[in-house]
Amino acid sequence: MKRYDVVLIGRAGIDLYSDDLGAPLDQARHFMKYVGGTTANTAVGCVRYGMKVALLTKVSKDPLGKFIKDYLSRNGVDTSYIKEDPEAFVGIALAAIFLGKDPEFIFYRPPGLTADLRITKDDIPVDVIRDSKVLEVTGTGLTETPSYETNLYAVNIAKANNTEVLFNLDWRESLWRSVKSDERIQRYLSIIKHADIIVGGVPEWLAATGASNIDEAIDYVRRVNKSMKGMIITRGSEDVTAYWGGQVINVPAFRVNILKTLGAGDAFLAAFLYGYLYLMPSGWSMKDVLRFANAAAAIVVTRHSCSEAMPTFDEVMMFIKNYDKKV
Repeated sequence: MKRYDVVLIGRAGIDLYSDDLGAPLDQARHFMKYVGGTTANTAVGCVRYGMKVALLTKVSKDPLGKFIKDYLSRNGVDTSYIKEDPEAFVGIALAAIFLGKDPEFIFYRPPGLTADLRITKDDIPVDVIRDSKVLEVTGTGLTETPSYETNLYAVNIAKANNTEVLFNLDWRESLWRSVKSDERIQRYLSIIKHADIIVGGVPEWLAATGASNIDEAIDYVRRVNKSMKGMIITRGSEDVTAYWGGQVINVPAFRVNILKTLGAGDAFLAAFLYGYLYLMPSGWSMKDVLRFANAAAAIVVTRHSCSEAMPTFDEVMMFIKNYDKKV
């Protein structure tokens, strides 16, 4: 039996979310500080379901890096393999929140100096990847070297040791500005062709493949990776579609009063991983798992934070039960 359910490589940073709802960033004065970053959020989400999780990343050797490590450790993430870099800074995301609308946000991730993108092959514990059921990597990890090469190295270790690879496309246009589109597609391709499961929104699928529409993107991935288990396309408040086991499965989203859209994808991923690793072996269908993951995302968009907002299994099941009573 493997020691970890999921090991994740990627960003762990600071989220500063405005408490002045409706105020743009140039006017907002009060902010809440949280641990953020899609990988850190997903790691915390996985732990909330009782999974054993390790995070591989780098943080700054300063109070912010300590804040991140301490928070993750308190929340059950194995932080033994998080390295500190005295010359780097953690990424910071500032967001202004508008009820029911997309947030205004700014990333502060200085090129060459952002800690999580300075992770090297020497920072990767081979035995941890070997001893995990799933390795999750993200598109943001491909934006700079040495992180790109390190992610590819980790994926190759996983494939050699019967560890499944989940690729979170996680495309952020502002973080790819220094990389030409052809190079971006090649970097994505280097992971796509080894992934067992790929998850992303429609814009992410198009950016990762260079396709002009989602059908073209799906066909492209099928051509370059014939052994993949599944592809999942998320569409925010609309629905999610999975290409799984020869079927196309579509599940509508839950209708809720949205506070902010940030963190929804991370909540979806954590719930999906739990469903894939634990609920499907106990008899759940992929459609059931997708609905469960949609419910987790719906919960998080009603809460102010991302990592702190990640729900437990009981919370998700109660949400579904109460929602179904109303419809």
